[in-house]
Order: sequence, then C-alpha cells, then structure tokens
Amino acid sequence: MKLVLLLSFVLIVPSAISAEYIFHADGTIIEARIIRQTATSVTVRLKNGHTRTIKGSDILRIREKLLVKKNIRMFDLENGKVIQANLVDEFPSSYTFRYNLANPDEFSFKKDNLLFLDAPLALTPTVIPGSRDAEIIWDSQPSISRYFSLSQ
Repeated sequence: MKLVLLLSFVLIVPSAISAEYIFHADGTIIEARIIRQTATSVTVRLKNGHTRTIKGSDILRIREKLLVKKNIRMFDLENGKVIQANLVDEFPSSYTFRYNLANPDEFSFKKDNLLFLDAPLALTPTVIPGSRDAEIIWDSQPSISRYFSLSQ
C-alpha cells in the first residue's frame, strides 16, 4: 500500500492597488492611493511612488472611480438653454458639472431639470420657466415617415 500525501498551497497575492481620485481645490484631479487619513489631512501615494499630504480643506471630493464625462451637451428645462460642460459627479437627485476640468468652479443641476442631447438641436425648444413642459416645433423631413412622442 502506498501512502500519498497531497499538499495544498495558497498563494496570497496583494490585491491591485486601488486608485482614488482627489478633486483638489485648485482644480486638479489627482490620481493616487490613500495611505493615511486624519481629521485634517489625507496622505496619498502618487503613481510615481512619491507620497503627498493634502489638507482636508483643499479637497473638494474623493472618488474611488473617476466619473468625468467630457463635453456633455444638455438642455436645461428650467431656463430653456443648451449647455455644454463636463460631468464630474452624480448624486441620487443631481449632477455636478465643470465648464473647464482644470478649474474648480462647479455647478449642479437637479436630474429632473436636464435633458441630455446626443446631437445638436436644430432649434431651441420653448420652455415655460418653472414648468416641466416644453414645446418643440420643427419642419418635417421628407425622409422621415413617422415621429414618436416621448413622455414620462
């Protein structure tokens, strides 16, 4: 009778370094890994291996995944204007934008007040301020045989 001894080895590999994206008050977006956090600062390891400590008062937000969508075109239903900006954050009821990614100036819109546009508008809808209604009038196109109305 032979005795067979089976050995199992478990190789523990450190997980991949997760990146955080720190929106700094000067407008920069820093990609790094947080290695220490205190009540007044965050110390990060940059991609080049250097460490940096950032005061908490200089941080606008920290995101685990970068949510930046550039040159988003949308229609502001409340004011009747087409806006083009960069999406930098999303909350359950609103979006936060920057006109210039390198500038920390941000503005927010309620999700219910925006209509995202895939293509340029050939017209500007007529909007009643404070209402969720818009009137859109356009010339019919000979190549289009059917139009659909989309309502919520």
